[in-house]
Amino acid sequence: MGSDVGFLAERRARQAGNRAAVAAAGARQQAGQETDRLTAEGRAQRRAGAREAAAATLAEAARLGTDLLGPDDPRTLLAGSEHGRTLMLLRRWAEAEQALRAVADAAAPHPDQRRLALRLDALGALGAVLLRHGRPAAAAAVLEEHRELARQLEYDLAGSLSAEDLADAYVLLARGAEAVHLYADTAAHREAGAAAGRSDAAVLRLRAKLARALLLLGHHVQAERAARAVLGAAADDPAGTGRWMAAAALSRALVLQDRAAEGEAVAREAAAWPRAGGPESALPLRIGHALAAALNAQQRHREALELVLAQLAVRAAAAGPAGTAGPADASAAPGGEPGETGEAATVYHYDLAAALLGLGRPEEARQAVEGLVAHCRAALAPHDHTGLVVGTLYGRVLAALGRTEEARSELAANVAAWREGYGPEHVRTLAAERALAAVREPDEG
Repeated sequence: MGSDVGFLAERRARQAGNRAAVAAAGARQQAGQETDRLTAEGRAQRRAGAREAAAATLAEAARLGTDLLGPDDPRTLLAGSEHGRTLMLLRRWAEAEQALRAVADAAAPHPDQRRLALRLDALGALGAVLLRHGRPAAAAAVLEEHRELARQLEYDLAGSLSAEDLADAYVLLARGAEAVHLYADTAAHREAGAAAGRSDAAVLRLRAKLARALLLLGHHVQAERAARAVLGAAADDPAGTGRWMAAAALSRALVLQDRAAEGEAVAREAAAWPRAGGPESALPLRIGHALAAALNAQQRHREALELVLAQLAVRAAAAGPAGTAGPADASAAPGGEPGETGEAATVYHYDLAAALLGLGRPEEARQAVEGLVAHCRAALAPHDHTGLVVGTLYGRVLAALGRTEEARSELAANVAAWREGYGPEHVRTLAAERALAAVREPDEG
């Protein structure tokens, strides 16, 4: 009798366990379906332009998946990745980084193809977030990991946006030779996929970035040739980013070859191109900077000053009561030249300081450039081209103010950084050395 009772109790326990397992499986299936539904709804909201709503929906999908399915369930990973991408579109960088890192970390221990593919996607998006948040070293590390994982999975990243992002990060890290190779390879792959006989906007943008990278490396003749090729092919894309970027690169390449009048002509021609959006009198930022640089190179500092002040006034008026951002508020973007740093106030403060220094007004030049110097030191990599160009100017300003010891210290460090990052023969290295040699010791009179 006792054995029968034990058997019945054991059977009831098994039945109860089975029922619990079935109920758990049903709840898990329901949770998975709801996670999938919310993810699909969030994607649809994002496609419709409702990004804030999409972010909220996808956050709920990721939370639900984490709580009921586990953080490493593929449905949770997909929801988290889509959430991170939406936050990136909203420029909520810190939140996007957190969401995408969570996906990459949760998927990392699993060798199955689906989770590895989701990790690959998250790493690519995370690299883009870090790059746009002004952290090129971290971006490069993540994107190199992304590239290695793609190799393991036998995915071809040639021509991808992540390859372009990695090249952009290399530019900001003074790894110009790697950037040039990657831009050229990515452009070639995209060009192979474009319509016969036509260069699409993405290819032109990449070719323009290639020209700019050559410019930063000091290969001015090659940069000129590459920029002219972009402009020659730009008839299909007259308003494209690549066209403006190539014109600015060509103008700067000519100036740095002591052909400033030609550089000015290129910039003025580009300034006359039709453009959409913004005040009619506001020049595209790269073009305004290129024109100011060409004028300063010809010792026409007053014209450069008037141009810069006019552009700042136009942009301040267009921005309304808030005005334009100061140098400390500007975030660097891929490019390396002061004319590529994104915010008009940052770009034009450099040009303003150069013009004022040329006019013999060093104290005003100091006031214009010091905020930019602080921004570059806080936000940019040690060998960032922008930061080094600004550092050379700052040293010259200090020398003009008679602050000889500070000037020598500033320029000596600047020369060393140019040599380490770009080599002893780079035109900017040589210019910094000339500026240092021109600083007299106090007892030299």
